[in-house]
Amino acid sequence: MLVAVGTPVLLRAVDFSASAYGAILGVGNLLVLIVAVVALILGIVAVRRPGQQILAGIAIGVAASEVLGTLVAWVSSLALTLTYS
Repeated sequence: MLVAVGTPVLLRAVDFSASAYGAILGVGNLLVLIVAVVALILGIVAVRRPGQQILAGIAIGVAASEVLGTLVAWVSSLALTLTYS
């Protein structure tokens, strides 16, 4: 959410260009991916502990969907860039 809100603010702060937009989105998506991987690891650690595991399962599901969504977005963007003439 911070990346989505921060992107327009950063674009207004710097000179708007396609390369600046791509760089800001790339860095933002990388940060989202890092946080999602950390959340996935913490969810896996939590599910191995005794006690209620439903919240750990929810954390794993949300983090895994974010990791996969980010990776699919990157791959589709790369494929479109490589095939665009």
